[in-house]
Amino acid sequence: MKDFDRVRVLIKAKDVKAALALIDRIESENGSSARLLVLKALCLQLSDNAAPEDVVHALNGALLLDDEYVDAHLEMGWFHLVMLDDAEGAKISFGRAMDLLTKLNQEVVRGLLACDQELMPDIAPEIAKIQYQDALVRAEPDAAQNQ
Repeated sequence: MKDFDRVRVLIKAKDVKAALALIDRIESENGSSARLLVLKALCLQLSDNAAPEDVVHALNGALLLDDEYVDAHLEMGWFHLVMLDDAEGAKISFGRAMDLLTKLNQEVVRGLLACDQELMPDIAPEIAKIQYQDALVRAEPDAAQNQ
């Protein structure tokens, strides 16, 4: 099992102390990464003795290392919304995550259409494009369910 997977298992088991110790070991051996710092922020949020500033520091560190890491923007958004009761700050982070995902989804649809063009040249690309875009929209949660 990879170190990141072990950290996730420890977080799921709510063994935050062991997860933070493993994160510290990984950081000392390999240096920080955006992914690792997001996991650290998750652990800090679950711990009893971490200050909000520690979580913000970890998430800002992740964003400094990789401003296009969607998970860092998502976690920052949830942290602002839930822990800081700052919907305005959360919306900025969620908006950045959405922008990044939109860019990624556009590339996915373009790739699928290129495959369709080779595999099924008789299908109109406009119809396939609508189907793919519709699938992406259906994947979004209903906002009313989350409240």
